[in-house]
Amino acid sequence: MSHVIEVGDEVFARLEKLAAESGQSPEAMVEGFILAATGSQTEYHYYELDEWFRHLGMTDEEIAEADAELEAEEATDADTR
Repeated sequence: MSHVIEVGDEVFARLEKLAAESGQSPEAMVEGFILAATGSQTEYHYYELDEWFRHLGMTDEEIAEADAELEAEEATDADTR
């Protein structure tokens, strides 16, 4: 289930900027804020692959290259089945 929280354009722009700078989605950034505020580490965050690559310091170009390699590998695997 999903919920919507309305925030002003300025607040959302700041959230997007912070998230981009840290290689996260806005949703992951908000989750991090909640975990930090509650001191809870009992919930786990599972990154999307590209988010995880950014978290590890990969550039967008490196991520695009890795995505292309994965797609090519999956296409090759599909041909051998």
